[in-house]
Amino acid sequence: MVVLTTACAALLSLPCALTIAIRSDNAAIRRVWVRRSRADQAAYCLLEQGFRDETPAPVRASRPSVEHAAAELRRLDQQRRSGLTFGSEMWLVAVLRAYDEWLQVACGCLGISQHLSALDGIDRQIERVRMEGELTAAGLQVHSPADQLE
Repeated sequence: MVVLTTACAALLSLPCALTIAIRSDNAAIRRVWVRRSRADQAAYCLLEQGFRDETPAPVRASRPSVEHAAAELRRLDQQRRSGLTFGSEMWLVAVLRAYDEWLQVACGCLGISQHLSALDGIDRQIERVRMEGELTAAGLQVHSPADQLE
């Protein structure tokens, strides 16, 4: 009878013992992380003091490279010539606005004069074509190779 009672008690308490063992491991791990984060916090404070003592370097405005501008122009040119932009007027306006901005960036990189921001309507389209011609003459491939075959 004593053996049977002990066996039943052991079987009933086994899940509780396992839960306590698992939870105690998690608690021990949490304690290690807390101690580690406190040590890291002290190191971070020392680093911050070191950074405060140094004079900050001047921030230079970075301009995208000419290659990046050319890639964006080819991508946006393909989008504006595709059928997707003809389905939505807002989409076409957004693509044209982005295309014009990248045209201005590319012209700025190569030192080409442009007056795109001051123009509207057909004048803006003519200026866009002129800028594309200037960029192409400067050696920048504005249109995607698939569009040039047409």
